[in-house]
Amino acid sequence: MDGCTVGQIDETLRVSHRANALRTPSAFDHRMSFSAHIRKARNKAAYVMGRLYPMICRKSKLSLRHKVTLYKTCIRPIMTYASVVFAHRPHSSYRSFQVLQNKFMRMTTDSPWFMRNVDLHRDLDLPTIAQYMKSLSKTYFENAVRHPKPLVVEASTYTPVPDVEPKRRRPKHVLDDPDDKITTDNVSQQHTHTQHSQRLRRRRRGPRFLTSSGRGSLPRSRGRSD
Repeated sequence: MDGCTVGQIDETLRVSHRANALRTPSAFDHRMSFSAHIRKARNKAAYVMGRLYPMICRKSKLSLRHKVTLYKTCIRPIMTYASVVFAHRPHSSYRSFQVLQNKFMRMTTDSPWFMRNVDLHRDLDLPTIAQYMKSLSKTYFENAVRHPKPLVVEASTYTPVPDVEPKRRRPKHVLDDPDDKITTDNVSQQHTHTQHSQRLRRRRRGPRFLTSSGRGSLPRSRGRSD
């Protein structure tokens, strides 16, 4: 590593693994806004990202794939710990998580100022924080139905009431929320790119003739050639 000794790497890995092992205990408040928990989780994730800076910075010799793996295993789990209970909150309440992820993407890729966050998410194959927590909630509720304890099953099998006030939203409401703009743009652009690739492949193959002699082959001439 550039400017990083073996002892510093070992210490950084030990700190990140200890942070992931301890995680962040959920801090509840009387309004159930989870603002204290979100603030504490964000600060701890920023601390771990700072300790991992020698390995994920733009001058690091690690490959981009390994940098993203470090983020997925050491930084993002700290922010999304217990996200099932607060993922239904407005996106503005945990916007600091997305800001930290954007900072990681720009820091590790050394992208210029005009590079859009949509392109960074697509190139690094990283979902947004809101979309990732939505997928975690979906997986949790799908597995909770098959839980051996009846209390867990009873607490997770309910039908959320649509069009309720933000204060009355429950964790399962996040499953009905629409995707954010970055996810929608990436899906539409990926669909357009797939269609364009298919047209290019058809153009390179050339015309095909469907005859009795076989698919994609030229029809045989029955007459004698002069």
